[in-house]
Amino acid sequence: MLLAAQTPNERRPDLSAYADNAFALAHALTLDASAASRIVEKVFERAHSRQPPTDISVREWVLTLVRDEAGLQSRDNANMQAGAADLDRTIIMRRIRRLMTEAFASLDADDRAILVLTDVERLDYRSVGQIIGTDLESVKVLHRLAESRLRAAISRRLPEGDREGLQHLSAAVLRDAVAEMAAHDLPSLPPTTRLQPAAGSAKPEHSGASTRARRKAPAVSTAALRNVGIGFLVIFFAGLFAYGAVRMLERPPDVGTISVTVRAAEEPPRIMYPTDDRGRAAEYIASELDWRLTVPRIEGASLQGASRHEIIPDTFIPVLTYHDEATNELIPVFVYDYALLGRVGDRLRFEAETLRQIEDENHFELHDMGSKQVLVWRNRDDIFVAVTRGGAEALQDRIYVAP
Repeated sequence: MLLAAQTPNERRPDLSAYADNAFALAHALTLDASAASRIVEKVFERAHSRQPPTDISVREWVLTLVRDEAGLQSRDNANMQAGAADLDRTIIMRRIRRLMTEAFASLDADDRAILVLTDVERLDYRSVGQIIGTDLESVKVLHRLAESRLRAAISRRLPEGDREGLQHLSAAVLRDAVAEMAAHDLPSLPPTTRLQPAAGSAKPEHSGASTRARRKAPAVSTAALRNVGIGFLVIFFAGLFAYGAVRMLERPPDVGTISVTVRAAEEPPRIMYPTDDRGRAAEYIASELDWRLTVPRIEGASLQGASRHEIIPDTFIPVLTYHDEATNELIPVFVYDYALLGRVGDRLRFEAETLRQIEDENHFELHDMGSKQVLVWRNRDDIFVAVTRGGAEALQDRIYVAP
C-alpha cells in the first residue's frame, strides 16, 4: 500500500524548475516584487496539490496558474481600493454635511438665493432667470460662481487632509448636500406667520371730522408755495452736489478684474522661471501655486517664462509672458479661475456679461481700454487675460488652448 501511494508522487514533475519563469510573469503583471513573490508561493502551494494536465506542458500550466492568481489578487486589490475610496468619500461627506450650514450662511445673499432656487427648489436656469430678473446664460455663470464660493467656504473649514477629497466631489453630489442641508437645518416657517390679511387691516377712510378740520386750515398762497419749493430745490441740489463730490473723493478703487489686470500690466511682472517650454512652465506653476493649467500656444509668439504675481493683497495668480515676433512686444497673460473668484468674493470680480461671453470655450472677449487692449478667453476652469498695446483682435486667431 505504501508503494502504491508513492508512485504518483514519483511521477510528479519538479515544479521548482519553473520558479524563475513564474516569478518573472508575476512581476510583469504586478510590478511589485513582494506581490510577485506571494503569487508564486500561492501558485506552488496549489500546484503541489494537483496533478498537471496532460494537454499542455508543465511550464505552460504553471504560468497559467500565475496569470489566474495575479488576476484574483488584482481584482481583490481593486475592490479593496474602491471600498477604501467609498469609505473616504463617506467620511468626507459626513464632515461636509456638518459644515454645510455654517459655510452656506457665510455666503452673500445673492449666492444663497441662487443655490436655494437651483439646488433646493430644483428650478431650471430659465425659471431662475425669470425670478431674479436676468437671462439664462447669466444664471449659469452665477450658479457656477456660487458653487465655487460654497466649495471654498467648506474647504476653509475642513481639515487640511480632507480638502483634496472635496475637490473631487462632483457638482451633483454637492448639490444634493445643499438640498439635504436645507431639509434638515434651515428653519421652517413659524406657525404664527400670518398668511392672510388681518381683519380690519384695510386703510380706514377719512372721517368727515378730519375732512372738515383740513378745510378749516388757513390757506397758503401759490406764490409762497412756489418760493418754498424753489428754496427747497436749491438746498437739495447743493447738498446732492456736495455729497457727490465727497463720494468721488472717497470712491473705492475699481475691483473689476479687467481694470486690475491692466494696472498690473503697466509694470509687467518679472519672469521668475525663464523657459520656452510650455510643459515646464506648467510644472513650475503647479509647484509654486498648486495650480494645474494648460499653457496656451500662441502662433508667431514665443513663451518667455512664467511667474507668480500678487494681483491683490494675499492673492497670487500665474502670469505667462510671450514675445510677439511681429510687433516685438512682450505680452503678459494673467490667469484666473472660478475657484479663486469664489474665494476672493467682491475683492476681485469679472462683469457678469464677460463671464457669460466666455462660457463657450471657443469664444474670445475683447475689451478696448484706451491705450491697451485686453483679450479674455477660457479653457476649462481657467480664465486667461492677455494685455496688449493693440492688435488683440488678430491675436485671438493665433491662440491655441489645446495641449
